[in-house]
Amino acid sequence: MEKNENEFKVYRSRWVILSVFCALEMSNALLWVTFAPISDLAQIYFGGKSSYYGSTTSINMMANIFLILYGPGTLLAVGSMKYFKLRKTMLIGGVLTVLGSLLRVIGMSQSSSLGPGNTYIVVLMGQSLAALSQPLFLNLPPALAASWFPVSE
Repeated sequence: MEKNENEFKVYRSRWVILSVFCALEMSNALLWVTFAPISDLAQIYFGGKSSYYGSTTSINMMANIFLILYGPGTLLAVGSMKYFKLRKTMLIGGVLTVLGSLLRVIGMSQSSSLGPGNTYIVVLMGQSLAALSQPLFLNLPPALAASWFPVSE
């Protein structure tokens, strides 16, 4: 019997790859909705409702930036998948998410020296980096499935 040239070799490590992908996607999604349940506290933290940075619109921008940057992030995802393939695309998304998280931590931890306005700007920059990486994760499942899983799964 001849060996089929198109036979798909399945590795057990595919579940590790899927777990890493899920962890990256989950961490990115957590950054997206962090401020939604605590918007009233965030308003106070960023200067109160009377200041621009503490307004409802400014706090909602922390989540809306993900929607605004979805288009540019998709262009990044398409280019990344075309030139770097799956592994490096996941790595780029993970690095952007970590850098975004670090900017948020730096902004919040230095809030006393930065003031509410500058703290808001640093945190929004962190949100923006995480927002750019979201389409990398949202557009990866078809490539992940095609590369690591047989049609029967």
